[in-house]
Amino acid sequence: MIDECRFQFGDLVFAKVKEFPFWPARIDCVRLSSYKNGVQSDEPGSSTFWPVFFYGTRERLWINDRSLLPFEANRKELGNASTLKSFRQAMVEAFTKPLVDFQFKDISTKAQLEKMNAWLDGRSEEKEKTGWDEIVSESSDPSDEADSDMETDIGHELHETENVFIKISDFEVDDSFGVMFDRPLYGRVISKTKKQVKAQFYSRATLTSNEYHCRNAQSHVIPADQQGFIFYHYDKKYVDYEEGQGGNRIMKMLTHEHDDVDQEWEKWNIHVMKFFNST
Repeated sequence: MIDECRFQFGDLVFAKVKEFPFWPARIDCVRLSSYKNGVQSDEPGSSTFWPVFFYGTRERLWINDRSLLPFEANRKELGNASTLKSFRQAMVEAFTKPLVDFQFKDISTKAQLEKMNAWLDGRSEEKEKTGWDEIVSESSDPSDEADSDMETDIGHELHETENVFIKISDFEVDDSFGVMFDRPLYGRVISKTKKQVKAQFYSRATLTSNEYHCRNAQSHVIPADQQGFIFYHYDKKYVDYEEGQGGNRIMKMLTHEHDDVDQEWEKWNIHVMKFFNST
């Protein structure tokens, strides 16, 4: 049975690298079997490592399928998630120069389109040279479990009390906080110990500027060794919790709006970037 595949060469995506937010990117035309940190087929599947080009930074990395999201379907949520100048420039480039440094420059012409289709079908290896031709494919997905010892140590240090952006020890029951894993999650503290908090997570409401809705009663534990991922913390006096229509739980910010939360997320992004640049 062939694994379900969500992507194909040339797709625009949001790519996740550990400790950093999703970034606008593109899947480039490089044979999947060229990946040298493991053996994989040229036929993509659900666990494929894809050759990904990052807009703005022009970086190229092999990224696992599970760390990618379709671009257009997630553009509204992730496209305005960061106010970093480099992120805005990357989004602009994704729209205005989607084929920058791509192996097939102008697929609006019949000749280039046929050239790309021939490569995709495996009938030809002819394509233009890009930065991929200079890469020996030594880099794996930084969000993969098989990180180097150095990367594991750095990730651990990020969560130590002296390095964290927000400390879990400052939380109280019914406080609100945000944590960044594969996407931003907005939580309510429902219980706490010295080493962890248990949270109920909510999704951002799109029709209001200060509400988050919970449709899943499952709780999640955030241990202290993941507290470096926390990007905002609001005292319970600034938050209200209520039952909405159909029994949906609602978390409402009383003195803050989505833009305020996004600003906290941006401050966290800068904090994390400075931390890694200093290590």
